[in-house]
Amino acid sequence: MVMLLVILFFIVFCINLARSFNLSVFDNIRISFLKTYLLVLLISIFITESLSFFNAINYKNILFCWILVFFLSLVFLIKNVNKLKFFFIKLKTSGIFIKKNYLLLILVSIFLFLIPLFFIAYYYPPNTGDSLGYHLPRVEHWIKNKNVDHYPTGDIRQLFHQPLSEFVILNLNLLSNSDNWANYIQFFAMIGSIFLITLLVKFFGLDYRYQILSAILSFTVSMGILQATSTQTDYL
Repeated sequence: MVMLLVILFFIVFCINLARSFNLSVFDNIRISFLKTYLLVLLISIFITESLSFFNAINYKNILFCWILVFFLSLVFLIKNVNKLKFFFIKLKTSGIFIKKNYLLLILVSIFLFLIPLFFIAYYYPPNTGDSLGYHLPRVEHWIKNKNVDHYPTGDIRQLFHQPLSEFVILNLNLLSNSDNWANYIQFFAMIGSIFLITLLVKFFGLDYRYQILSAILSFTVSMGILQATSTQTDYL
């Protein structure tokens, strides 16, 4: 059922694309991704805290909540479908297809760097010390207790470390009955961070060449590459 969240993410992304009017095509894509990611995080917080209040954190309730969000998002997408068509017209006439070197660099970067990390994040379960010490154990305790209240533990980090990432992991673990998807929280947070950095570079008045350079420099941080395939929370 994790594919439900994947499709939901794409739907919300399309809604954000359709509702961004006075932006260039690439700004629209980057900002829409950031808005979508943050919105999904906020929804995860709301669902988790709401169910926790009633001691009702379990697979059926989590699934029902996300199905409800999915259909609401689908309604919003249908209402904005004409605006979305207008975005693709803008994309076609923006000149992106003329800048072949620009497109080639982006595609090469995706295939050589992001796609390998994407598969590593799935096929290698979380195994860092922090993951096994408190990121994942606290999720299992929440699932067992059916709430996110404090509980007796020998590792105080399980209680007081910021819980946002683990809230999302909780939803993913229940929907998939595994922890294979847990690394994607940090993976997409890395992509969001790269988008933010390039937008900041543009804010300072630099063109797309410098934005690409800033993306390359931010992506090639060694610790960042390692953390992008773990349940660490620094990027997030």
